[in-house]
Amino acid sequence: MKIAGSVEPSAGGEPTPRYLAERQKKIRSQNIRIVFLEQSATAVIQNLARDNHFGSAELDPLGGVEGRATYIDLMTFNARAIDRAHAFEDS
Repeated sequence: MKIAGSVEPSAGGEPTPRYLAERQKKIRSQNIRIVFLEQSATAVIQNLARDNHFGSAELDPLGGVEGRATYIDLMTFNARAIDRAHAFEDS
């Protein structure tokens, strides 16, 4: 897995149209097929994934909910999300 960048310019910050256009160009030029979202992902990011026909998977940076109450459970949840995303990418 290679990190190509971030769609949000800063944590919780809404991207500008120019910033999104730059991300979209990079997505296409690098043939990116998967984007990972945090629980707090904005509709802008989800729409970007849908509009550009690539997959998305949710990662949980916080945990503390049923099934992700411990650090090990949280890491297992995120590892499985990454594994499922790679299965999508290979299909």
